[in-house]
Amino acid sequence: MLLETVRMKRGRNDLVIQGMQHVAPAGFYKAIQAEIMAAAASGHRVYYEGLRNNEALDCLNEDERQISGFFRSLFATYDEVAAACGFVTQKESLYYPPDAVNADMSLRRLVVALGRPGPRSRAILWLLRKFYTEEMRQGLLLNIRSNPPREALLNGGRFHNFLALAVMWPFWPVLVDFRNFLVVDAVERDLEAGIADRAYVCYGQAHLPGIIGLFEERGWQVLDAGRRTAAMFLDAP
Repeated sequence: MLLETVRMKRGRNDLVIQGMQHVAPAGFYKAIQAEIMAAAASGHRVYYEGLRNNEALDCLNEDERQISGFFRSLFATYDEVAAACGFVTQKESLYYPPDAVNADMSLRRLVVALGRPGPRSRAILWLLRKFYTEEMRQGLLLNIRSNPPREALLNGGRFHNFLALAVMWPFWPVLVDFRNFLVVDAVERDLEAGIADRAYVCYGQAHLPGIIGLFEERGWQVLDAGRRTAAMFLDAP
């Protein structure tokens, strides 16, 4: 997966947007950690992705419980893939400065929005039952364990793409598009309030096209964009 680093500017405001992935070699996150701290030291306020687990997941209806179960299974898969490959997860590897902003929503809010009765929730539940089975998940882990790290990383990327194309497309308006608005609004709100005039956004790569587009609608211009892959850090200490 190509991960972008995009630099944008609007007037006196500077912005860096860093694309991320959930599982990678430790060297990749060490490099990102150094960049986060350097950005904070140079006056950038840091904004990051991370579904908050600060609201109880009780009193959910049956459909919402199924969707919640999918996300908990998916999060567990990230941990298992990392362990099988000798990699680490983004969640366990990155430390954010004390004034950094979690520019995301709670898991409960996401689950309730996706489970709201209607065509979207029906499509989501059908796709989960058909494609995201425990047998499929265990087959993925077996495949990853039986391959060297570089191939395992590629297979993990293919699994992510499979989920996006076959299972998660009805999730997209909430899982991706709505969360893009959350981070852009968080940055713009702080800039307008004078809390910061520079921002560093650390968000999943799938979000970047939408995030960049929303900033461009608000008058930001792309200065440059670099690309790298987590596989480049396989041999890093």
